[in-house]
Amino acid sequence: MSLARDPQPYDTAGVGARQAVASPEHVTLEFPLAGPSARIMAYGIDYFLIVIAQVALFIVLMAAGPLASWMTDQLGQVQAELQSGNPKAVEESTALFMLIATFFVVGLVIEWGYFLCIEFATGGRSLGKAIVRLRVLRDDGLPITLRDCAVRNLLRAVDMLPSSYLVGLVAMIASPQGKRLGDLAAGTIVV
Repeated sequence: MSLARDPQPYDTAGVGARQAVASPEHVTLEFPLAGPSARIMAYGIDYFLIVIAQVALFIVLMAAGPLASWMTDQLGQVQAELQSGNPKAVEESTALFMLIATFFVVGLVIEWGYFLCIEFATGGRSLGKAIVRLRVLRDDGLPITLRDCAVRNLLRAVDMLPSSYLVGLVAMIASPQGKRLGDLAAGTIVV
């Protein structure tokens, strides 16, 4: 049995955009859709927690012998290139590139892992969403699955382009249901 749904949100007496879902018992459920400001506030809280996790992980990894040694070697090479006085040396620095790439990849993995694990474990609520009282649901009103969570969060990398989630914000504003690209691909809504 599939649930029928009204794909277009509508405004009921100024309440805001809503997603209507018809249950198998022919009862229509209405979910108020989250706007960009509430989602940005929830992401701000989540991002603060992610930065704390990244700093904590960096401290733990720096205490680990092999990584600390590698990082010290890379920083030593960058310092030597800076002291050489050759501006091209810094631009062509493999050590600097490796450091930046490592920080970028680790940061992306932590952010993606945070949202994937927390949203799946809590039925669509990251800590920021819980504080702002938001939840991710499938378009049919059911809780998200691991697949839904993975798809919407994998596309987070595209939504954050070119910076500060500009693509995601434009997609949310352009979508009648306030969906970013990850939500469109996964078939999810934020209520």
